[in-house]
Amino acid sequence: NAAFRPSNPEHHRLVRLARKVMADPEGRALLTRLDVHQRFQHWLLAIFFLVLVLTGMPIKFAEAHWAANIIDVVGGLSNARALHRISGAILSVVFFYHLGYIVVKGWPKLLEALAKRTPRALFDLVMGFPMMVTPRDVKEFVQLFLHLLFIRKERPYHPHFKFSEKFEYMAVFWGMGIIGFSGAALWSAR
Repeated sequence: NAAFRPSNPEHHRLVRLARKVMADPEGRALLTRLDVHQRFQHWLLAIFFLVLVLTGMPIKFAEAHWAANIIDVVGGLSNARALHRISGAILSVVFFYHLGYIVVKGWPKLLEALAKRTPRALFDLVMGFPMMVTPRDVKEFVQLFLHLLFIRKERPYHPHFKFSEKFEYMAVFWGMGIIGFSGAALWSAR
């Protein structure tokens, strides 16, 4: 990596600092971005999404030369279809597990907001969700755009999740519902 760009002393200082913080249990807790449940959900999403792509694309484009090779690897078209449906069902379970996780994690805050009996309390609850796009994210987007155009020197600071990560999360969140619903509809129509 050093062959392609000069060494940055500030980067090395930050790496040493991060190692010190990670050595301390309290520091490790502060630097942990995703808890065990979130990492588990993330891995399952990645694995089963890839299985769905690797089985769904050859089913859709079965006449293509490359599709025949993939279908052969999984043991034929009927196996590819079965694997695709099983993966879709598992991914749907992961999605509902994620929804349940959100409810369980947010339950105390939801009860607090409901006790206040104001629409503002519910609005603040929703906007307090870490993956919700906020006005600050829009500001950081503009700052990054200006940085990429060389108008602004510094990249914007992102306290926990960058706006791009939030947009990706929202795309996956809504995409899961749409793809899951359409997949279930196609499966039941069979």
